Amino acid sequence: MKILAVDDDTLILELLPLVLASSGYTDVEVSNMPDKAMERIEDENTTFECFLLDIQMPGTDGIELCRKVRAITRYRKTPIIMLTAMHDKGYIDHAFEAGATDYITKPFDVTELGARLRVAETLQQAYTVIQELRFEGTSVGAGDTQVDTATFTQPHFIDDIDGAVDKQTLGNYLSQLSSAGIQGTNIFAVKVDQAQRIHAQAKPSEFSYALSEIADAIGESLKCKGFFLMAYAGAGAFLCVSHASNLHGVNAIEFEIQCEIDERQLAFDNGKPMDITVSMGQWITPHFRKSMRYDRVFSVAIARAEGRFEEKKLEPFEANFVKSAMN
Repeated sequence: MKILAVDDDTLILELLPLVLASSGYTDVEVSNMPDKAMERIEDENTTFECFLLDIQMPGTDGIELCRKVRAITRYRKTPIIMLTAMHDKGYIDHAFEAGATDYITKPFDVTELGARLRVAETLQQAYTVIQELRFEGTSVGAGDTQVDTATFTQPHFIDDIDGAVDKQTLGNYLSQLSSAGIQGTNIFAVKVDQAQRIHAQAKPSEFSYALSEIADAIGESLKCKGFFLMAYAGAGAFLCVSHASNLHGVNAIEFEIQCEIDERQLAFDNGKPMDITVSMGQWITPHFRKSMRYDRVFSVAIARAEGRFEEKKLEPFEANFVKSAMN
């Protein structure tokens, strides 16, 4: 994996190649000037597979550099790890909003850095595989069922939607909040009620289009409430994180999201309406601790969204309220 590290601390730049080599990463380039680093990044004859960026640097800081890297098409999903002394929540939020994949605070642990790089490498490989499955797979009943199952249950990488990240990055973000001892975060899931049916009827491109539109609808409903991140976890479930202290009730937010989806009038390529509805589960406000397993929190959030769908089945008036309101 070819790595570019950008930091104005010359001692760190001398140390990093040695530290990374001990973890098996020997193809490392360093730069102490963000503008010069950007020239290397924009060079089409060179492709980096991971970036390590400090935040506080003269001129272009690491967060702005991260944002510039993400603006380059071939680096939209390349792992970017912030390697910084900044612990404040504001820096953490801004870094992930700019497109950071992970965040490690100095002084860093050598073993931990190596482990994070291996996760980043796996994430990059997974993105490549999932892209191939999405664009080469066929719909259920018309091709390889194993491929179809993988494309339905595996996370998708939602592109060009504000606040959308991959599931691993969302977990990394929460882990960083845990390390910083920051509280007051709400975690919840929004699940597409007809996800399996839609996937069975849709071409891969149609299903991806639907997911992007639903993600955009969720984003439109949440961004006015302050900081948020979301990730598509597979099987029709979107995981969401919000710091908003003024969240309305679950039903109200679910209604807002549903209205955003209905306005888009999503349809298959043949013009047939997708008739998408969503269910949102009650949010979880965990007490952060370093030992917390976020996969468990995510599972609970998704289970709550699924429970909400079952509740609506028993409440015909409420279940049909959104459609009636839109007529």
